[in-house]
Amino acid sequence: MLVINKAGEAVLYNPAALKLLDLESIHIEEKIIGRLHSEIAELINKILNKEEYQPSSYSSQIEIKPHGELFVEATASPVPHPDNSLAELWL
Repeated sequence: MLVINKAGEAVLYNPAALKLLDLESIHIEEKIIGRLHSEIAELINKILNKEEYQPSSYSSQIEIKPHGELFVEATASPVPHPDNSLAELWL
């Protein structure tokens, strides 16, 4: 699990996220999208680039390491504020 705010910064993550995303480390408040696999960044940007909050999730099976060494099923889901504006998103 990786939680990213509207600014594209890491808010929360678990150790399994590092392994699945093939990252050595993540720092809270780090702009993380540019360090992620391009297809994962694309899922995230589908949510972040919307004008208004929409309760839509996006999923894709992504090959993280070549030759079938590591695949992940990535799902990006928005989390709204009580006023229905986008608070953050979960990956």
